[in-house]
Amino acid sequence: MFDNYFIRTVNESLTEYSLEFGLFYSDEKGFYNDDGSPADYFNWQPDQDPPKGLLASSIEKDYTWYYDKQNLIWGGAAVCSKSASSIQTTAYVEPMGCEPDWTYWNHTEKCYKIDIIPLGQFNTRIAHCREMNATLGSIHSGLENYFIRNINASLAEYSIEFGLFYEENKGGWFYEDGSPVDYFNWDDYEDPPEGILASELGTDYTWSHSPQWYLWGGSVLCQKNAVPIK
Repeated sequence: MFDNYFIRTVNESLTEYSLEFGLFYSDEKGFYNDDGSPADYFNWQPDQDPPKGLLASSIEKDYTWYYDKQNLIWGGAAVCSKSASSIQTTAYVEPMGCEPDWTYWNHTEKCYKIDIIPLGQFNTRIAHCREMNATLGSIHSGLENYFIRNINASLAEYSIEFGLFYEENKGGWFYEDGSPVDYFNWDDYEDPPEGILASELGTDYTWSHSPQWYLWGGSVLCQKNAVPIK
């Protein structure tokens, strides 16, 4: 699942294109990958006809997959992959990790934890993270957005409250952890920001905002820097 999202967002300048990739079908073999790896994950569009003949596949803009006949003229983008080569280095890279119950992500070198806490105004969410020497989390790319949404599959039904705030007297949007506000993924129906707002990541990966003084009742994303593994 994570590979699917990563590949779809490798080059964000090509988001308008379908991505043709190496999953094929024949009546004799069934579905198989061109690189010989097992075909152990699918994300087909729900209206696909049963596979028949010789087919090739693409990832669509909504992350679902589509197949059609190999002998058609295909016109999207194509994704290629190959094994990484070894890099000779004499520099020592200290391994990083997290405390128990926290999830490490090497892209950010941070630790993440999602908790369910009682209903409360948003300052209770800030306090919850600070009790663990952490801040509310920040999100800086589509890949990170997807990663955070899937940290804890047992909480998939809950929205995730995170550390993006809006205050007019502070110049607009800002993160509690002080990192730059360089990515948004608002729901299409969000109103223009006004007043003092906080944000949450929905179950469909889009964001919404509401006044900070509301009684919030989802799950809460806390983050902190990873630590060296001894």
